[in-house]
Amino acid sequence: MTHPVMLGQMGRQLQADARKRGPRRGRKEDLIGALRNTALFAFATDRDLRNVTKHAHTVDVDKGTTIVREGEPGDRFYVVLEGLVRVTRNGRKVCDLGVGKSFGELALLANMPRNATVTAVEDTEVVSFDRKTFAKVLDESPLFARRLLEGVAKRLRECDAKAVQ
Repeated sequence: MTHPVMLGQMGRQLQADARKRGPRRGRKEDLIGALRNTALFAFATDRDLRNVTKHAHTVDVDKGTTIVREGEPGDRFYVVLEGLVRVTRNGRKVCDLGVGKSFGELALLANMPRNATVTAVEDTEVVSFDRKTFAKVLDESPLFARRLLEGVAKRLRECDAKAVQ
């Protein structure tokens, strides 16, 4: 069943024709693998990641649809399962992200404006998690929260090293 689904918490009511559903059978393992390859979830256990994926929503996004917009409030993290998205900042291309790549992790951790715009370059399937649900997962598993902090620290260290170069 196809119906409009709000993509993130955006300042204006941007909607896309999308199907919202849990990850398809077989996709859950793909999603766990994709999450494991992100700095944010690199230290999580399989059990942690299975728990996170229980709260995932899969969304089909049409080519040309803006998923998140720079400067607007964000409360979702996304992983690309199929397709390709383009990340732009101040109107300039930063990069393209394909299958297994993620964006929006800062939105899970803090109520801050988006620092980039992400648009589907082709028909794309993403999985998303919202901050409120993710906070519940963290509350239920303090050890997972600690491992997540390790992932954040790793990413900060990598960004700091790049800034010095």
